[in-house]
Amino acid sequence: MISISDAVYEIVKQSPYLTEALSEQIINLSALARKIHLQVEEKVKKDINDGAIIAALKRIGHKLNKKYKKINILSNLGDITVRSNISEYTYLNTETLLKKVQELFLNIGSKKEIFLNLSQGVSESTIIASGNMEKEIAQIFKNETLTAKLENLSSISIKLPEETVDNPGAYYSILKLFALEGINMVEMVSTYTEVSLIFRAADIDRAFSVLTKATME
Repeated sequence: MISISDAVYEIVKQSPYLTEALSEQIINLSALARKIHLQVEEKVKKDINDGAIIAALKRIGHKLNKKYKKINILSNLGDITVRSNISEYTYLNTETLLKKVQELFLNIGSKKEIFLNLSQGVSESTIIASGNMEKEIAQIFKNETLTAKLENLSSISIKLPEETVDNPGAYYSILKLFALEGINMVEMVSTYTEVSLIFRAADIDRAFSVLTKATME
Protein backbone atom coordinates (compact mmCIF):
# COMPACT_ATOMS: atom_id res chain seq x y z
CA MET A 1 0.00 0.00 0.00
CA ILE A 2 1.32 3.45 -0.94
CA SER A 3 1.98 5.84 1.95
CA ILE A 4 0.33 9.23 2.31
CA SER A 5 3.68 10.99 1.78
CA ASP A 6 4.34 9.04 -1.41
CA ALA A 7 0.84 9.73 -2.68
CA VAL A 8 1.16 13.45 -1.99
CA TYR A 9 4.57 13.60 -3.64
CA GLU A 10 3.29 11.82 -6.76
CA ILE A 11 0.59 14.47 -7.09
CA VAL A 12 2.83 17.44 -6.35
CA LYS A 13 5.66 16.47 -8.70
CA GLN A 14 3.28 16.58 -11.67
CA SER A 15 3.33 20.38 -11.44
CA PRO A 16 6.64 22.28 -11.58
CA TYR A 17 4.88 25.31 -10.13
CA LEU A 18 3.64 23.39 -7.10
CA THR A 19 7.07 21.92 -6.38
CA GLU A 20 8.62 25.36 -6.72
CA ALA A 21 6.05 26.96 -4.41
CA LEU A 22 6.52 24.22 -1.82
CA SER A 23 10.30 24.52 -1.92
CA GLU A 24 10.05 28.28 -1.40
CA GLN A 25 7.38 27.81 1.28
CA ILE A 26 5.10 30.36 -0.39
CA ILE A 27 1.93 28.29 -0.69
CA ASN A 28 -0.99 27.85 1.69
CA LEU A 29 -0.64 24.23 2.81
CA SER A 30 -4.17 24.00 4.20
CA ALA A 31 -5.70 25.15 0.91
CA LEU A 32 -3.48 22.80 -1.09
CA ALA A 33 -4.34 19.89 1.21
CA ARG A 34 -8.05 20.47 0.65
CA LYS A 35 -7.53 20.70 -3.11
CA ILE A 36 -5.69 17.38 -3.45
CA HIS A 37 -7.56 15.54 -0.67
CA LEU A 38 -9.65 13.32 -2.97
CA GLN A 39 -6.67 12.49 -5.18
CA VAL A 40 -4.65 11.38 -2.17
CA GLU A 41 -7.49 9.22 -0.85
CA GLU A 42 -7.82 7.55 -4.25
CA LYS A 43 -4.13 6.65 -4.18
CA VAL A 44 -3.96 5.38 -0.59
CA LYS A 45 -7.42 3.78 -0.84
CA LYS A 46 -8.62 4.90 2.58
CA ASP A 47 -10.14 7.91 4.32
CA ILE A 48 -7.63 10.45 5.64
CA ASN A 49 -7.80 13.90 7.18
CA ASP A 50 -6.30 17.14 5.92
CA GLY A 51 -3.83 17.18 8.81
CA ALA A 52 -2.03 14.11 7.49
CA ILE A 53 -1.73 15.70 4.05
CA ILE A 54 -0.44 18.97 5.52
CA ALA A 55 2.21 17.08 7.48
CA ALA A 56 3.29 15.31 4.29
CA LEU A 57 3.41 18.60 2.40
CA LYS A 58 5.66 20.12 5.07
CA ARG A 59 8.11 17.23 4.85
CA ILE A 60 8.13 17.36 1.07
CA GLY A 61 8.64 21.13 1.14
CA HIS A 62 11.75 20.82 3.33
CA LYS A 63 13.21 18.14 1.06
CA LEU A 64 12.50 20.18 -2.07
CA ASN A 65 14.05 23.27 -0.50
CA LYS A 66 17.35 21.45 -0.02
CA LYS A 67 17.11 19.93 -3.50
CA TYR A 68 16.51 23.22 -5.30
CA LYS A 69 19.34 24.91 -3.45
CA LYS A 70 21.65 22.30 -4.95
CA ILE A 71 20.40 22.59 -8.53
CA ASN A 72 19.89 26.35 -8.78
CA ILE A 73 22.79 27.54 -10.94
CA LEU A 74 21.57 31.10 -11.53
CA SER A 75 24.05 32.59 -9.06
CA ASN A 76 26.96 30.79 -10.70
CA LEU A 77 26.47 31.53 -14.40
CA GLY A 78 29.36 32.73 -16.55
CA ASP A 79 29.32 35.16 -19.46
CA ILE A 80 26.01 35.86 -21.18
CA THR A 81 26.13 36.75 -24.88
CA VAL A 82 23.22 38.00 -26.99
CA ARG A 83 23.17 37.55 -30.77
CA SER A 84 20.61 38.84 -33.25
CA ASN A 85 19.82 38.12 -36.91
CA ILE A 86 19.70 34.33 -36.62
CA SER A 87 17.77 31.89 -38.80
CA GLU A 88 16.79 28.25 -38.38
CA TYR A 89 16.57 25.72 -41.22
CA THR A 90 15.22 22.17 -40.95
CA TYR A 91 15.93 19.60 -43.67
CA LEU A 92 14.89 15.99 -44.15
CA ASN A 93 17.76 13.59 -43.54
CA THR A 94 19.12 12.13 -46.78
CA GLU A 95 22.23 10.29 -47.89
CA THR A 96 23.65 13.57 -49.22
CA LEU A 97 22.74 15.90 -46.37
CA LEU A 98 25.78 15.14 -44.23
CA LYS A 99 28.11 15.95 -47.13
CA LYS A 100 26.36 19.29 -47.54
CA VAL A 101 26.79 20.00 -43.84
CA GLN A 102 30.50 19.23 -44.11
CA GLU A 103 30.73 21.60 -47.07
CA LEU A 104 29.06 24.32 -45.04
CA PHE A 105 31.52 23.95 -42.16
CA LEU A 106 34.46 23.97 -44.56
CA ASN A 107 33.20 27.15 -46.21
CA ILE A 108 33.01 28.92 -42.87
CA GLY A 109 36.71 28.30 -42.27
CA SER A 110 38.13 30.99 -40.05
CA LYS A 111 35.20 33.40 -40.33
CA LYS A 112 34.66 35.17 -37.06
CA GLU A 113 31.45 36.17 -35.33
CA ILE A 114 29.53 33.37 -37.06
CA PHE A 115 26.90 31.48 -35.08
CA LEU A 116 26.35 27.96 -36.39
CA ASN A 117 24.79 24.91 -34.78
CA LEU A 118 23.70 21.56 -36.18
CA SER A 119 21.21 19.22 -34.50
CA GLN A 120 20.63 15.86 -36.17
CA GLY A 121 17.52 13.87 -35.38
CA VAL A 122 16.24 10.54 -36.62
CA SER A 123 14.40 11.91 -39.65
CA GLU A 124 15.48 15.53 -39.92
CA SER A 125 18.32 17.91 -39.12
CA THR A 126 18.20 21.52 -38.00
CA ILE A 127 20.78 24.19 -38.76
CA ILE A 128 20.77 27.38 -36.71
CA ALA A 129 22.99 30.03 -38.25
CA SER A 130 23.75 33.72 -38.49
CA GLY A 131 21.40 35.48 -40.88
CA ASN A 132 24.24 36.62 -43.13
CA MET A 133 24.79 32.99 -44.13
CA GLU A 134 21.36 32.70 -45.74
CA LYS A 135 22.55 32.82 -49.38
CA GLU A 136 25.37 30.39 -48.68
CA ILE A 137 23.05 27.89 -46.98
CA ALA A 138 20.44 28.23 -49.72
CA GLN A 139 23.06 27.48 -52.37
CA ILE A 140 24.68 24.51 -50.61
CA PHE A 141 21.38 22.86 -49.64
CA LYS A 142 19.40 23.78 -52.78
CA ASN A 143 18.80 20.13 -53.67
CA GLU A 144 17.77 19.12 -50.14
CA THR A 145 14.21 19.16 -48.80
CA LEU A 146 13.62 22.19 -46.58
CA THR A 147 10.70 21.44 -44.24
CA ALA A 148 10.82 24.56 -42.06
CA LYS A 149 12.55 27.91 -41.94
CA LEU A 150 12.38 30.45 -39.13
CA GLU A 151 13.82 33.94 -39.48
CA ASN A 152 14.20 36.99 -37.24
CA LEU A 153 15.51 34.98 -34.32
CA SER A 154 17.94 35.95 -31.57
CA SER A 155 19.95 33.90 -29.10
CA ILE A 156 21.17 34.13 -25.53
CA SER A 157 24.31 32.05 -24.99
CA ILE A 158 25.22 31.28 -21.38
CA LYS A 159 28.49 29.94 -20.02
CA LEU A 160 27.70 27.23 -17.47
CA PRO A 161 29.70 25.80 -14.56
CA GLU A 162 31.14 22.36 -15.32
CA GLU A 163 29.15 20.71 -12.53
CA THR A 164 25.94 21.41 -14.46
CA VAL A 165 26.36 18.16 -16.39
CA ASP A 166 26.09 16.14 -13.14
CA ASN A 167 23.31 18.24 -11.61
CA PRO A 168 19.83 16.75 -12.24
CA GLY A 169 17.34 19.47 -13.12
CA ALA A 170 19.97 22.20 -13.39
CA TYR A 171 18.39 23.70 -16.51
CA TYR A 172 15.05 23.98 -14.75
CA SER A 173 16.13 27.02 -12.77
CA ILE A 174 16.82 28.82 -16.05
CA LEU A 175 13.91 27.62 -18.16
CA LYS A 176 11.27 28.25 -15.47
CA LEU A 177 12.07 31.98 -15.63
CA PHE A 178 10.76 32.23 -19.18
CA ALA A 179 7.81 29.89 -18.60
CA LEU A 180 6.59 31.96 -15.65
CA GLU A 181 6.85 35.16 -17.72
CA GLY A 182 5.09 33.62 -20.71
CA ILE A 183 8.14 34.01 -22.95
CA ASN A 184 8.26 31.42 -25.71
CA MET A 185 11.60 29.77 -26.40
CA VAL A 186 11.96 28.51 -29.97
CA GLU A 187 14.96 26.24 -29.44
CA MET A 188 17.67 25.23 -26.98
CA VAL A 189 21.07 23.89 -28.02
CA SER A 190 24.03 23.13 -25.81
CA THR A 191 27.64 22.04 -25.55
CA TYR A 192 29.47 20.77 -22.47
CA THR A 193 29.65 24.13 -20.69
CA GLU A 194 27.47 26.40 -22.80
CA VAL A 195 23.79 26.61 -23.63
CA SER A 196 22.19 28.79 -26.30
CA LEU A 197 18.53 29.70 -26.00
CA ILE A 198 16.80 30.78 -29.21
CA PHE A 199 13.93 33.29 -29.12
CA ARG A 200 11.90 35.32 -31.55
CA ALA A 201 13.54 38.71 -32.01
CA ALA A 202 10.48 40.37 -30.49
CA ASP A 203 11.01 38.46 -27.22
CA ILE A 204 14.78 38.74 -26.80
CA ASP A 205 14.88 41.99 -24.80
CA ARG A 206 12.37 40.71 -22.27
CA ALA A 207 14.10 37.33 -22.06
CA PHE A 208 17.48 38.94 -21.43
CA SER A 209 16.01 41.26 -18.81
CA VAL A 210 14.36 38.38 -16.94
CA LEU A 211 17.56 36.32 -16.97
CA THR A 212 19.92 39.08 -15.85
CA LYS A 213 17.54 40.17 -13.09
CA ALA A 214 17.40 36.61 -11.77
CA THR A 215 21.19 36.27 -11.69
CA MET A 216 21.46 39.37 -9.50
CA GLU A 217 18.90 38.29 -6.89
